[in-house]
Amino acid sequence: MANGCGCLAVGGGQAEARLLEPLVEALRFRGWDAQLCELDEPRRGAPLDAARDAYVRLAERCGGAAVVGLGAGAAVALLLAEQYPAETLTLVAPERGAQRGARALARLAERNLFAVVAPTLLVASLGGTSGVRRLLGGLSAREAHVLWTYGDCPLGVPGEASRRVIEAIVEHIRHGFDTDSLAN
Repeated sequence: MANGCGCLAVGGGQAEARLLEPLVEALRFRGWDAQLCELDEPRRGAPLDAARDAYVRLAERCGGAAVVGLGAGAAVALLLAEQYPAETLTLVAPERGAQRGARALARLAERNLFAVVAPTLLVASLGGTSGVRRLLGGLSAREAHVLWTYGDCPLGVPGEASRRVIEAIVEHIRHGFDTDSLAN
């Protein structure tokens, strides 16, 4: 995997970025160029621009990149996947973003769901079923899966539950790159 092994993980703030650190480390351990992008103020344009710049640089350097978003970072990841040919898209606890004041950003991301064609994994709480159905219904992704979890954010729970979620995300990202390389 010399080319096409980049992943940008977008957290909706400092706390959410910290929750993504174990995922980023797991990807780096496997030889991926994984970067963490923390959104300081997810309701303004500057953090979106910063995430966009980080994604473009990573995708150019690696020949492709996956994008993962947590909370408000999920809305940004969705926007990136709408605008760029992301290898895979993973949205973790996207309902957290709306709860934390990034509603405008989430509404913006939901306007162009049809533009998302990357294989998509949603990691969502069982309590967020209506939002997940709305997201899945609008995507044009060639492949979409849901990993249902208990609680607010599965990456915030240390131990086996968090490890399983991280492994599922890593496998989703790896499969997305392998599928593309087999098609070429």
